[in-house]
Amino acid sequence: MKHIGSLLFFALILSLNGCSELTNSSQFNDSHVQQNFIEKLDENKIRYTVSEDRKVFYAADAAEKVKEIESEIHAKYYPGCTVSFSDKNEFKLMTDKLKEKGIPFSVVELDAGPTITCAPKYRDDVYQIMKG
Repeated sequence: MKHIGSLLFFALILSLNGCSELTNSSQFNDSHVQQNFIEKLDENKIRYTVSEDRKVFYAADAAEKVKEIESEIHAKYYPGCTVSFSDKNEFKLMTDKLKEKGIPFSVVELDAGPTITCAPKYRDDVYQIMKG
């Protein structure tokens, strides 16, 4: 019986060594961005938990990979040139003008609605279009 107790204790120690505390966190103010971040954590098999105040906690040993994921997320949603309109007609006019000028762009969904994103090198061109 003493031998079984020692084996159980040894197994417990081994299993605890494989677990890291979820001490690091990231927080996103937009639910779409946060959801995309969580999907990337799942794809990379990174353990996490989400708090009520929308913080996503993960283990410190995953910090390097999480930093890469965060960079990817920021590049997608906030590449340095973003434009959004509350009016659907203005949004359509802007996308038409961008296509007409040959400016590459993407549309991402944010809590505030669809948002046009493009590379920072097109920021001045986009600003000129907006000035009309």
